Amino acid sequence: MVQFAVSFVVVATVLGGFCTPLKRTASEIKNDITILTSRASQMATSIEAFVTPDMRPALAVHTANVQVDNYLKQAKDHALATSRLTSADAQDIIDLLKGNVDVDTRALALLRSKVNLVKAIPVNNTVALVHSDIIATGKASSEYADALKAIVPDKNQANVLAALEANSTADFARTAALFV
Repeated sequence: MVQFAVSFVVVATVLGGFCTPLKRTASEIKNDITILTSRASQMATSIEAFVTPDMRPALAVHTANVQVDNYLKQAKDHALATSRLTSADAQDIIDLLKGNVDVDTRALALLRSKVNLVKAIPVNNTVALVHSDIIATGKASSEYADALKAIVPDKNQANVLAALEANSTADFARTAALFV
């Protein structure tokens, strides 16, 4: 019985080590933001290419949005696995995020300009799908910002992130309201 208990403790310890999330670095967080910005730019390009009420370009926009949403969730997990940043790294991340917000703002503005095209697609529930996409991505974006706020060392930097998040949340909500 003692042998079993010792074996169980050893196995549990080994398995626990495999379950521990990998620690991330500021450099990896910066890379995540670069990738997010690139994916958001690809989504904006897909939205620009959506010029007729056809399902194919609309599906390309949906696919691009799903990629942004999925990567936001992954980036959030990376941020949660990162130790507190240095002030300089946090500032670099904030600067990168400002660029990302600009790209997101452009994509959402383009999407708002395409409301009538989306509504003209002759497929049921297309508007509901777009609305759902916007809500999900807005939520993932907010959760990512919250994860970043937890690792910045300075209250002023956290306030900048909170302001970026508030503007982004409002932009997502304004866009989602058009697709109901």
